[in-house]
Amino acid sequence: MFPHRLQDMDTVMKIVLNGEAREIEGIGSVADLIRDVRAGKGRVAVLVNDDVVLAVDRETHLLTEGDRIEIIAFAAGG
Repeated sequence: MFPHRLQDMDTVMKIVLNGEAREIEGIGSVADLIRDVRAGKGRVAVLVNDDVVLAVDRETHLLTEGDRIEIIAFAAGG
């Protein structure tokens, strides 16, 4: 467990995920959110409030009330 995780608290946070308003609980970082929505099965790009969050920063980038998050999964095709 990471020290920044909120799952032991009764904290509910309102965010916008991929254009949809959501309430989340027990989510502290971008990495927590990716695991929660199971978006980590392949490569993804993440933007928080229109800023790119690099993969190396996802564990330490903490979410706050009102954040706008876009998780974009890459799909192969041609």
